[in-house]
Amino acid sequence: GREAMARTSVTVSRFQSEVADAVKQLGYECEEEAKDPVSGYSIDLLIKPEEIDSVDPAHPRGVALEVDGPHHFLKNSKEPVGGTILKRRLLRQLGYDTVSVP
Repeated sequence: GREAMARTSVTVSRFQSEVADAVKQLGYECEEEAKDPVSGYSIDLLIKPEEIDSVDPAHPRGVALEVDGPHHFLKNSKEPVGGTILKRRLLRQLGYDTVSVP
C-alpha cells in the first residue's frame, strides 16, 4: 500500500519542470513531487493553501497540478486511463483541487 508507494522512485519530466517554472513565474510557490500523507500518492506540483488568495473550503489542502503525459490517456484519445481517474478522484476526496495539465 502506502509504504510501497513511498519507496517508489519518481522521474520528473522536462515538461513537468517547465510547468513548475511557469507556475513560479506566475508568482506561486509550488512543491514538486509532494507526498500526500494519507494516500501516499505523489503529487506532481502542489500549490499549498497559503499561496492561494481565496481557498475554496471544499479544497482546503491546496491545488494538485498533475502533469499528465500520453501514458495517462487511452491510446488515440483524450480519455484518462483508470489509474489516472482513480488518483484524481482520491485527491479530490482528500481535499485537493485537482488540475490536469495534459
